[in-house]
Amino acid sequence: MPELPEVETVVSLLKTLVVHEVIESVEIYWNNIIGEPNVTTFRNNIEQQVITDVTRRGKYIIFALSNGHLVSHLRMEGKYYVYDEKVEKDKHTHVIFNFKSGKEMHYHDTRKFGKMYLYPKNEPLAILSKLGYEPWDQDLSADALLDLAKRRSISIKAFLLDQSVIAGIGNIYVNEILFTTKIHPAQPVNTLSKKQFDAIIKATASILSAAIESGGTTIRSYTSSLGVTGLFQQQLNVHNRQNEACNVCGSDIEKIVVAQRGTYLCPICQSIQ
Repeated sequence: MPELPEVETVVSLLKTLVVHEVIESVEIYWNNIIGEPNVTTFRNNIEQQVITDVTRRGKYIIFALSNGHLVSHLRMEGKYYVYDEKVEKDKHTHVIFNFKSGKEMHYHDTRKFGKMYLYPKNEPLAILSKLGYEPWDQDLSADALLDLAKRRSISIKAFLLDQSVIAGIGNIYVNEILFTTKIHPAQPVNTLSKKQFDAIIKATASILSAAIESGGTTIRSYTSSLGVTGLFQQQLNVHNRQNEACNVCGSDIEKIVVAQRGTYLCPICQSIQ
């Protein structure tokens, strides 16, 4: 699944390709991609709108329109392809945005899990309402995380995967953040100290910034379809490195299951407290 750095990379590229484009028509081939409103209303309301900006919130892509917002979540394997002219649709293309300029933007999703939401101008973007802090939010502090964690006994990994806490972090980067901070992924979140939460905040910002700089991480089938392949996988310390030597102590990296997710860690550097 694309996480915050991958989504940020896609957003940066889309900005250069589709801002100022007029949506002349939309072809929808898989109705379940449309989260709200209904398919007919979605199609009617988005046509003739101008894309004025492309931004991100958590793992969501936000297309600012002349009279509203289109919010898109890529889920597991969603991708956008932008073409300068009309091209033949393939079997995994489920939505096509036809632009007045002659360009096309195709939404491609082999697993059909992605969602799109269209909101009128000045209407709150409801799908984003429960998202937590952005990793660089000035209000994100160790005290804020301590307050959120004190009544919860879940693992620190489950806590960081919760999008209502910090938005945009997924399995890959949680594994890397916890290795950097020397915290065992199964450590109960309500046992962490203020110092540890402060370290998590700093590591999160640093690791995600480095990943964005590298264009994200390419794991399994996900790549940025707009011409960038993520290079951050070359810098991973634990994720996907089972039985390889830890870069710090030389011990074998282990793979376990925490929060129902494959979890990579160094058993020496990240001992449970």
